[in-house]
Amino acid sequence: MTKVLFLGNCQTNAMRGICREMFPNLRADFRTITPYWGRYDEEETRVQLAQADVVVSQAIANRATTFNVDDVRDAAGGDVVFMPYVYLEGLASLEIIASKGQTVIKGADLLLDGQEGRKPIHIFDDYCRGEIDMQGKARVQASLAKMAQKEASDCDLTISDYIAEHWRSGPTAFGINHPAQHVLFEMFS
Repeated sequence: MTKVLFLGNCQTNAMRGICREMFPNLRADFRTITPYWGRYDEEETRVQLAQADVVVSQAIANRATTFNVDDVRDAAGGDVVFMPYVYLEGLASLEIIASKGQTVIKGADLLLDGQEGRKPIHIFDDYCRGEIDMQGKARVQASLAKMAQKEASDCDLTISDYIAEHWRSGPTAFGINHPAQHVLFEMFS
């Protein structure tokens, strides 16, 4: 039986789910790349990397990070396919995200820019009335440009072009790094 290992975070785990539904005769397993999400076990992951016929991994460019692209290539016993990390800042004006165990509010810098000395309630009122330019379109386009650059350097799969074409026509993500099903299906295909 062919064994496929999906290595990454929730996006890669979703890809594993699609694979299981579409190809029930394959063995599709998942391992997390980070101790901040899921059950992380580097030793067991390395065993599974060596045993898998195909590895589908998020492309981590930082060469100092465990399970970066070079590390995965070296550890894999079979073929490796690298997928991009979908991260779209700007679809929401303000969005909270947990990053490496820390809470970060994306867009807060834009909200507070030039607001020194103002009462929070006045800033909030201006925000609710749409009087603060949160630069959503520019932030999305910057995210897509960054994703395209990473795809060109380290990925076998691309998705930034698809997202660029569809992000205004309907839901593209349900959070800064939680792509909608149609995005995941497009990347899977």
